[in-house]
Amino acid sequence: MSHSVLPHSVLIHTGPMALLADSQLLFGGVKGEPLSEWVVAQIAVRNPPESYSVPGGAIYIGAANGDASEFYQMAVDICRPWGVDDVVHVKNAMQLSALQVEDIAVVILAGGDVGLGWDFLSQPTVRAWLDSYTRTNGLIIGISAGAIHLASTFSKAHNRSIHFLAYCSENIAAHEESEDWPSVRSWQQCADDVQSLFIGLPFGGGLLVESSTTRLTEANPVGKGYKVFEKTTPTS
Repeated sequence: MSHSVLPHSVLIHTGPMALLADSQLLFGGVKGEPLSEWVVAQIAVRNPPESYSVPGGAIYIGAANGDASEFYQMAVDICRPWGVDDVVHVKNAMQLSALQVEDIAVVILAGGDVGLGWDFLSQPTVRAWLDSYTRTNGLIIGISAGAIHLASTFSKAHNRSIHFLAYCSENIAAHEESEDWPSVRSWQQCADDVQSLFIGLPFGGGLLVESSTTRLTEANPVGKGYKVFEKTTPTS
């Protein structure tokens, strides 16, 4: 798994993002209704109803879970209530490059193994397509590993923060609350790491970001929300 190390000031993201710890809020119900309403609203901003055109299709990138077909079917079921009926399961860079960013209403980055997913997302043509898409105000939903891919996290093996797509600069950890956030604790103990904030997403939680000017600490919580961690000062 290769990593890119970017300055914290490099933020190329301009469109909306939903960073979720898991997929449960995407299946509607009372808890998921605010997220569903927000997604529909973001799609409408990019493709307003008065344009008399369909909302566009969706792209599901399931590299992190080995492109398991059952999770793709879940994505199809998730997108239908948003008025998005065409969900493309993208499995290779050539397939993605053939799609026009203007024709896509939402991109879903699946959960699973962070390294496995990054092997796909780090391909230059894939990153270039995603960069172009988000500059057109395209909506991206990251689930678990997908949420981490949209940002950065702390690698204990490398003893530093690792930047992935880095559309937002803060580190992300997903559903680690039962273990008392081990990624966060490793980061807090690393005096050399310059990252200043860590966002923890508990099961059933997440956050909604509407523009690149929104810090994650100012983002709208959804479900069980999120937890903000800061660097601790070592005691002498």
